[in-house]
Formats: sequence, C-alpha cells, structure tokens
Amino acid sequence: MARPGEAGEHLVTPEVLVVGSVSRDVTVAVDRFPAPGETVVGHSVSYGLGGKGANQAVASSLTGVPTSFLGCVGTDEAGSGLLSTLRERGVITKHTATVPGDSGSAHITVDADGENSISIVPAANRSVTPDVVARARDRNFDGASVVVAQGEIPVETLEELGRAVAASEARFVLNLAPAVEVSTECLAATDVLMVNQSEAEAVTRRHGLSSVGGRASFGEGAAGPGAPESLEDPESAGASVAERLTEMVRCAVVTLGDSGSIVAVRADRTTGPAIIRRIEAARVEPVVDTTGAGDAYAGVFAAALARRLRGVGGAGFRSRDPLPAETVASCAAIASREAAKVVVAAGASSSYSSFSVEEQ
Repeated sequence: MARPGEAGEHLVTPEVLVVGSVSRDVTVAVDRFPAPGETVVGHSVSYGLGGKGANQAVASSLTGVPTSFLGCVGTDEAGSGLLSTLRERGVITKHTATVPGDSGSAHITVDADGENSISIVPAANRSVTPDVVARARDRNFDGASVVVAQGEIPVETLEELGRAVAASEARFVLNLAPAVEVSTECLAATDVLMVNQSEAEAVTRRHGLSSVGGRASFGEGAAGPGAPESLEDPESAGASVAERLTEMVRCAVVTLGDSGSIVAVRADRTTGPAIIRRIEAARVEPVVDTTGAGDAYAGVFAAALARRLRGVGGAGFRSRDPLPAETVASCAAIASREAAKVVVAAGASSSYSSFSVEEQ
C-alpha cells in the first residue's frame, strides 16, 4: 500500500478524517489483575502508539483508504515519536498539532485471558478544542466523506464537531467511548453512534430513553425474522438497547465483543420499529490481547463507509438522511471480520498489520 509520507501529504485528499486522542501506550502483561491494594508481578512491559483516535486512524489507513488525523501531541520526547509512528502507518498528520507539555498516555494491564484494564492521562489531548474543529470546518474537513470522533477529547469539542459536520456533506461517526455526557443535539447530529453495550446503556439511562424491547424487526439478511425472544442473552439485550438509541440517533451500532454486534436503523423516528441486523463475530484462537480491537472495528467501519460513499458518489444518500441499513450492516460485518485479526497479538495499533474493506 502506498503511504503518503510527510512530504507528500499535501497531495493526498483523505476519505476519512479522525478527530481524537493520541497517546503513548504502556502495556504490562500479568497473570491476573491485582485486587485493591495488591501488587502483582508482570511478565513484560511494552511501549507503543495508542489513544482511541490514533488507533482508529491507523486502522482506517491500513485498509488503503486515505486517512487524516486531527489531534495534539506534547513537546516531550513521546510526542515526536507518536507523530513518526502515525506517519509510518500511512496516516496523514499535517494538521496534527504539537502543544506545550506532555503527550497523552495510557497505562494498560493485560491478564492471561487477554482482557485488559486501562487508565488514561489526557494531557495534550485536552488541547483538541472547538477552535481545532472550527479550522477543520473552514477547510471543509479536508474533503473527507466520513469524520470520526471518540470520547477521549473534550465534550465541548464533540458538540462543536457534531454541529459542524451536520452542516457539511460529510458523515459523522461518533464512537462514544468512554460514554461522556454529550447533549441530545450532538447525538441527533450523529449519522452513526458506535458504542459497546455498557456505553449504550449509559447513554439510554442518561437521556431517559424508553424501553422498546420486543418491537425490533429483523430485516432481510439478519439472523432471522422476529423480535428478540429474551433479554437474557447478549444479542437480545444488544438489540433492545440499540433500538432504544434510535429514538435519538439516526443509526446505532452496538458492539458485543465475542457475541458480535448489532446495527439498528430507524428511517422514520416517529413511526414503525427500527430495522435490526445482527452481525456475527469472527471466531479466532487464541485470544491474546483484546486491547485495540474496538478501535480497529471503528476505524475499519469508517473506511468501509467512506469507500462506499465515494463509490456511489453519495447518490441517494442526502446528508440529513439516515444511511440505509444494508450499507451500515455491510460495513459492520467487514469491521467485525477485520477486528478479529487484532486479538491474536499483543498491543493495540502495534498489532495491526493490514485490513480490507472488501466484502468476502
């Protein structure tokens, strides 16, 4: 795959613009997580590129879809290293700023089952302000078809980004991880809200969304006809919460780990049930480290969506219309398949090799 490099970045028009966080990952491998007040001995420590924004930008870039990253690094030694690594992975960084102080960092503990516990220090990521969004808006988001953001940048920046993208021809994919408190207006401006189940439930509680369990209808190409039979299994619970989210957003994608993901689209928010599509998870062994798998999913999803929007020239997809359920489900299926490649290796974006946005 051709990579633009710093000198050639001005010649490349991105299809995906990621606005978000970039951090230095410090990952420690242990047999088990320590209990409160307990010290455990780790097997190894590694350092690498991290931050949900940077991970998603790398994943998108590794599909071959031109991808730009808009964020901030510090003036410390880590900052220059983070920029270099982004460029090496093909990400366009010409609008990534260097600000005084420390770069963001993430401190990750991974147990023997591949599960992780993460603490983040935002540092320079706090400098991704509404002014940064305003400058991107004035550049028409560099011509990107899809703009992506996450919950690791200031809430006021997400609010401004929602307004700005809604007024453009681009599509806004909001990965609300962590589930920070954005307004109803910001969610309404979102083309695709992507959350895991706990984040989805946090959003529904915060905004008082009603329970609509049992109203979901499964369209063609879904796991089967009919509404979920029970809320006991992850897929049924995911379908229920995804449909509730469509009372507020155009489209919701709820990721469920090894239970796959759920796509919910409501063409008309006032009448009729949402269309629900179940996406199966790809099965892989062994699971070494789940760090970065969700970011790979989001990045590949954004790249697949951008490629489909460019491929049809946006025909029939007006900027204020919900995306067709079959388009979103196709992108989610591709993202699920490609993200499964990540968990068999340690690290976040350091475990990314190459991804595809083609249907197989």
